[in-house]
Amino acid sequence: MIAFITKIDLPLYAQIILIYIFINMIRSTSKRDGNFWLFIAVLAAMSLNNIIEAFGWGIDGLDGKTAYYGNWLLKSLNFTLHSLPSITWAVYIDYQLFGDWEKVKRRLKFYVLPLVASLTMVLLNPYNHFVFTIDVNNIYTRSVGAYIIVCFSYVIVIGIYITSRRYKKMVNGRVVESVFWFTLLPVVSGSLQLFLVGISLLWPSFILAVLITYVLVEKENRIKDALTGLMTRGQLEERLAYKIKHAEAFGLILMDMNHFKDINDTFGHSEGDEALQNIALMMRTLVDRQDMVCRYGGDEFVLLIESLENSNLPSLIKVLDDGIKTYNKTSGKPYKLSMSFGGVFVEESYEGDLQDILTKADERMYRDKAARKSRFLGDIVLKKT
Repeated sequence: MIAFITKIDLPLYAQIILIYIFINMIRSTSKRDGNFWLFIAVLAAMSLNNIIEAFGWGIDGLDGKTAYYGNWLLKSLNFTLHSLPSITWAVYIDYQLFGDWEKVKRRLKFYVLPLVASLTMVLLNPYNHFVFTIDVNNIYTRSVGAYIIVCFSYVIVIGIYITSRRYKKMVNGRVVESVFWFTLLPVVSGSLQLFLVGISLLWPSFILAVLITYVLVEKENRIKDALTGLMTRGQLEERLAYKIKHAEAFGLILMDMNHFKDINDTFGHSEGDEALQNIALMMRTLVDRQDMVCRYGGDEFVLLIESLENSNLPSLIKVLDDGIKTYNKTSGKPYKLSMSFGGVFVEESYEGDLQDILTKADERMYRDKAARKSRFLGDIVLKKT
């Protein structure tokens, strides 16, 4: 028994990490969206493969028919499902990048091809021993097919890494960083395991990469402004610091609600909270998913725009302004919502600091607020019913 536990101690520790992540995900009170369930699928696939491989190594070399046939079964399952964690990871990152579940489903048939190929090779293995053999002493030995199946997983994770680099402007840097670790750790440890037979390194390294992803992406994504469900000021400033440090161009729009105090004073704070929630919902609906919408404080919001060029920033402000006007026509509220906007575009060559950017956006926003007051003084009508 002690020898068995010694063989599976590393996968056992890795499994504890997976359980910890899973419990924290389930206990989270945040919205259980597509990202949530896809990450749960990644955890489940990792857990299944880790358990199968651990028990496979644990009974390898043990005496008895039960151990012999159990070894055959576990090795067959291991190689059949070997690419499943990489496939679920690919789907998860695909959704992170593009946010389109319909397109993900259309691409799913390509993602599962390695799984189908692995299953075919394993089904034929009892006849041609192309994947592995187990001798009369219940000792497992890899064949050529085993290396091919492992390479399927490598191709998937490397392909996803290349894709994430290509579309890195569509996601925050934490996603790209997590993809990097998810590629590096399994490739290095899997390569070592090919030469160190009897040591389970691949799935623990995958699970370590999943832990990094949880810390960098999922746990961070679950931290939202309590009232609006938007990203927080701290998350925005961290992302802006990253953009400036890496000399990446971006747009920023600072927005402030007009007459918000009047809405609070006339209709109460509950109605004011609802107004903030409606503004937040409109912002999320009107901007691209790769752009960050943040509640900066009170009735101020910030959009970090990574999907547009400089010339398109004014047009986006118009889209936002028109969206609010459309809402006012159909809301049935006894007041009208209005926002003032201050937009700036930061080039790659920018050498200032974060505060300079926010100050310039703030100045433009207050110029816009003053202009709106002079042009539309009677536009915001408050009628307590």
